[in-house]
Parts: sequence; C-alpha cells; structure tokens
Amino acid sequence: MSRLKIVAIVYVVKTLLFGIAWLMVPDLPQRAMTKARATWTAVSGRP
Repeated sequence: MSRLKIVAIVYVVKTLLFGIAWLMVPDLPQRAMTKARATWTAVSGRP
C-alpha cells in the first residue's frame, strides 16, 4: 500500500471519530478550550 493511501485512510478514520465525538458531546470544543486555557495558565504561572 502506498504511503499516500495510508495517510488518506488515517485521515478519514480520524475525521469520523472526531465527528462522532462532536455529535455525542455537543460542547466538546468548549470543554477542550476550557481545559487548554487552564493548562496554559498553570504552565505560564499566572494566577
């Protein structure tokens, strides 16, 4: 199998998984952003 075909298959599977997760957990992007901000604040040392 060519590398391009493998990359395409992995991309499609990843996209489907993210799509399913998005449908099952509608506020997933907001949760991810909240967690990213909390982590960034903890790493940067700001109160």
